[in-house]
Amino acid sequence: MCLGIDWGKSKIGLALGDDFTQTAVPFKVVKTLAEVVKLIKQEAIDTVVIGNPLSLSGQQGGEAKHWQAFVDELGKKIKQPIELIDERLTSKLADNLRRQTGTKRAQKGTADQDAVAAMLILEAYFDSHKM
Repeated sequence: MCLGIDWGKSKIGLALGDDFTQTAVPFKVVKTLAEVVKLIKQEAIDTVVIGNPLSLSGQQGGEAKHWQAFVDELGKKIKQPIELIDERLTSKLADNLRRQTGTKRAQKGTADQDAVAAMLILEAYFDSHKM
């Protein structure tokens, strides 16, 4: 089982994925590293995939030091391998997907944009690791 993470300073989008079938689904949004660590243990996660927030030019963005601190802290608290995947435009693509399906941001029962972005990050990881 894989966990996809779309890190943000105020909220963290999560997606779950099956590495055998290479399918991913949006899961939920949390606010803290502790919630992520707890979920990794509860869901028996084997691999953690985190979106790397690069700018369009391929450079680390303005939040790079906060993102790196999150990645470093998570690495200290878990034994599972952490994979980094380029996440450029995943939030924009997540918004487009939600628009295409006719869902609004606050609509009850729909996946949060950040969880959808985490799913896209996980799908990019699976695409780069095709069996």
